[in-house]
Amino acid sequence: FKGKRLGEKEYFAGGRYLYSIDAAYSLTLEKDFGEGKSISDIEVYQSEVIIGMGESEKLWTFDGTTFTQASNNTYAIALGVVDNKLWRAESTNKVSNCVTAPRTLASWAPSSGNQYEVGDTTFAIKSIIDYGGVPWVEKNDGVYAPDAIAEFHNQVPQLHMWPSSGSDKTLFLGWGFLWVATPGGLVRLSPGEAKPMGPEETGRPDFQFQINGGAQFGKDIYLLCTDGTGVSNTFVCKMTRVGEDEHLVFHELSRLGTTTAGTMIMVTSLTPLPAIILSQRDSIKYLKLGRGGSRFIDDPSYPFAVSFELETGFIQPTPSLSVVSMLMGVEAVLDANSSESITLQYAVAGGSFANLLTTQEGGGSAPITNTSGYTSAIRYAPADTTGPFFSFKLTGTLGVGQTGSDRPEVRELWAFGYS
Repeated sequence: FKGKRLGEKEYFAGGRYLYSIDAAYSLTLEKDFGEGKSISDIEVYQSEVIIGMGESEKLWTFDGTTFTQASNNTYAIALGVVDNKLWRAESTNKVSNCVTAPRTLASWAPSSGNQYEVGDTTFAIKSIIDYGGVPWVEKNDGVYAPDAIAEFHNQVPQLHMWPSSGSDKTLFLGWGFLWVATPGGLVRLSPGEAKPMGPEETGRPDFQFQINGGAQFGKDIYLLCTDGTGVSNTFVCKMTRVGEDEHLVFHELSRLGTTTAGTMIMVTSLTPLPAIILSQRDSIKYLKLGRGGSRFIDDPSYPFAVSFELETGFIQPTPSLSVVSMLMGVEAVLDANSSESITLQYAVAGGSFANLLTTQEGGGSAPITNTSGYTSAIRYAPADTTGPFFSFKLTGTLGVGQTGSDRPEVRELWAFGYS
């Protein structure tokens, strides 16, 4: 969780281990803290990685070469940097800060016994983040911000009625707001305002949204989404504002191949191309992006893999689900070359996908190949393919070494039939 950059590496914590990733995506185990130990949080401050180890194990620092543990009773369950100060939660609901020497207990103010209190002791502090030059603090029952006399007040009071469960950190910045995942959906925060505005609003069937963090890059926010039922794959959701900031579009950008819950997502500029780096409980993965916040599909340095899969989602041909539609086929308008192969598939009423056929009489299911430039290809549905709504999928292969400006372009898909 919580990737942080120091020098030419990004650092990540997982259980008893501290890892790093370099610009070549090489993963290195920096330190195993030992049996029974667990990292609670990490932060980069004054050219060191600060490593919190909970309420009963003194914190550590790492300067890129040497690990050093605090010599006195200096603990941290959560860490955050606000302007020139390092903040810590040393116990369930108490925070303090320092401006130098974080391994020294006397550096922290207010002193032990006099720290700022954040809510009560029912739930422990999970994360601390800089928002507007003050520390905002995440707990399972809310997100707390200080007033002028450093008294902390809950900015999501509805979480008192339905607190979150678990210890994952979900608080992040994007578009000038704070965002936090709650049982009632992803909530957008600013002083005096808390609005559910996450991908749960799409009403996607067969997916119980559990947001495990987000990261803004360019004009978009990338969300790590886990299915709470453990049935559908964890995926990266691209959230985009269209026109007014209340109008959001959600795009399932990349499925991660397993249902394992996500734990952290960030964007790094350390690598030759900016990249999303994310973790699931048993792995760390990366997804390359385009430079300058542009679409990566138009960055000539963006390398594509040799296979792809695109889905339309559910399409309802008529205004009412009570009307049955007969699907006859699909016409695809493409810009592709002879090294690429594309197969059209369909599904009825949320069922499994099957290949569309090469001829209307039901012969074969050959992919679309041997094209050069723009082409229009038709594939047909079997006789009596009826239902209230349909989904379509394109699967295909690409030539090796294709980049962002050299890939198949799907210009249009037209489904035809009658209702």
